[in-house]
Amino acid sequence: MELTDYIKVTRVDKVFLYESHQPRIEGTLVVSSYNLIFSQSVAPVTQERSAELHGTKPNSNDISKTGRGHSCEEGGTSQTQSLQKPKEIWLLHRMIDVVERRSNSTMLYLKCKDLRWLKLDIPGVETCTAVADSINVLKRLTSEEVRMCYPFYYRPLFKNHPRSPTREVPALPIKGNWRISNVNKDFLVCPSYARTVVVPQDTTDEEIIESAQFRENGRFPVLAYSSSVTGAVLLRSGQPLVGPTGRRCRADETLLSYVISGDKKGLIIDLRSIKQMEAARAKGGGLEPELHYTLWKKINKRVELSSDSYVKFIDACCDETLSMDKWLLRVESSGWLSAVKDVMQNACLTAQCLHVDGVSVLVHGTFGMDSTLAVSSLAQIILEPRLRTINGFQELIEREWLSAGHPFQSRYASGPFSSKGKDNPPTFILFIDCVFQEEERLPLLNPLYEPLDEVTWPSVAPQSIQLWSAFYLRKTYNNSHERLSEEIIKQIVEEDREATETVKELQKELKRLQTLKELRDLDL
Repeated sequence: MELTDYIKVTRVDKVFLYESHQPRIEGTLVVSSYNLIFSQSVAPVTQERSAELHGTKPNSNDISKTGRGHSCEEGGTSQTQSLQKPKEIWLLHRMIDVVERRSNSTMLYLKCKDLRWLKLDIPGVETCTAVADSINVLKRLTSEEVRMCYPFYYRPLFKNHPRSPTREVPALPIKGNWRISNVNKDFLVCPSYARTVVVPQDTTDEEIIESAQFRENGRFPVLAYSSSVTGAVLLRSGQPLVGPTGRRCRADETLLSYVISGDKKGLIIDLRSIKQMEAARAKGGGLEPELHYTLWKKINKRVELSSDSYVKFIDACCDETLSMDKWLLRVESSGWLSAVKDVMQNACLTAQCLHVDGVSVLVHGTFGMDSTLAVSSLAQIILEPRLRTINGFQELIEREWLSAGHPFQSRYASGPFSSKGKDNPPTFILFIDCVFQEEERLPLLNPLYEPLDEVTWPSVAPQSIQLWSAFYLRKTYNNSHERLSEEIIKQIVEEDREATETVKELQKELKRLQTLKELRDLDL
């Protein structure tokens, strides 16, 4: 069965779109196999464009009023609208969390996983019902239908760039003997790891397989990062399956012993409380016994994130009826910002061990797929300047989240507005919030970007944690002035691009004319 078979109506005209703190706009709604597309019917005409069409120049008085030649006519469009092209929204069906519609109403309410709230006024009750039914089916494809999802059909318009090895595996450490292993090339040793992993040179593939059988979900210790200053390394894994009987694995012990060189012991950071660790031991998990892992010290540094923290936090952020005292109480009781602080503290501890103390670190929780990846990724951002660039950050996401097996499919099947959203805390959003905290602390540290080998230590004091208003308060936060600035910047960039192209064309023409002149001079 094709996805188009689920679509009851493909196009609706004269639809009105309402967004928070933005004027109503009219347009056409298209329901495709993967996207809900809204296209504005008529574009506002700017004063500059109008003058250009009529062969006149804008009045200087108008320019002085608005700063860039855009006047706001009384009762007309705003500055933001006058700068914009016809608005077009492409929304993946899977990005829609909840579709709400009152009976016999033509109003459709869309609550999205990225916290956008959209309201569509669709002409006709039957048409509105057909659109709602189509979206409800297309947004919740089952795991069996995953190959019908958008990524399997997407074809990029740009040429594929050569893949950097660091997208698959981290750079090899400057100290010690390490190698790239293909033991997991068929995903049989660990289904959630990449095909290639970096392991100690002296470790055999047989020892890796045995270690994987001793670790939760087969997630044996692998290299995540190595310090170029001290040579200390960061590893991540799943919990050891020690169990109540104190089971041991000599291959796992040997693998970790190869990591340590010199007289400094390594540090195992367990991201669970002692109580959680003991409960895991009773179910077959646990922590590395000191008796058998003599080259490693252990510490428990819990990341407190309950399954419904994010839902409670978003509920508080979206509730406009609360007084300030009650709002602050609900935000605090959700535990979300505390989890942000916990991840940042553990990342700082990890970075300090690697960069300052020269101590190698192994990070794990229970499964090693959530808070483990958040702490590991943030520690690398703190230490590695390259990962604070766009390309470097993309590589980090691909290596530490996609290739490292974070279960995006299950974690984000439902959002905070769905009744099922309480089951899976979105750890990746937690990590992005931590990155926001890091960026906000020093927003102008390197505005024009120069490659500098500097460590950016974040502040982990509770009073330093900020609320990401532009994201979490999208329903109530009025950022029209920011959008106006963005549109002006985009226009300046576009004008600069066009001017650059014009200069290039003029240079070519000048060169052509000079060549013609030289040829004529030779003929004479």
